[in-house]
Amino acid sequence: MNSNFHLNIRRRDESLDILLHGRFNGSSAHELMHAILKESRHCLPIHIHTQGLTHADPFGKAVMESLIPNREFRSRLHFSGALAREISPEGCIFLPEDRKRGHVCKGNCKTCTCRHGISGADS
Repeated sequence: MNSNFHLNIRRRDESLDILLHGRFNGSSAHELMHAILKESRHCLPIHIHTQGLTHADPFGKAVMESLIPNREFRSRLHFSGALAREISPEGCIFLPEDRKRGHVCKGNCKTCTCRHGISGADS
């Protein structure tokens, strides 16, 4: 375990929130993936919050890319925060910072901008 990184998991009825803190690198990516895969059996959207990260190493993103080859699974991963794009694999969803509390993005909202947050699309 990386001593400069930790994560907190909050389970909700409609989603799983993972809050990241510290420095994100290859070791951190493995720890995050272990948590994601452990919880993925519930088939809920997984929101990964990067607001608590102080640094994102490009190698951490490369590790994430290699550990999540399935694009369908990637679409269940929703990232937010200043370093979201620096750590998330291609094909994940980016949530706007000002999203409403309690809103759960399913990627098909009619009035919410989060549906435009799919990787590679302009927000």
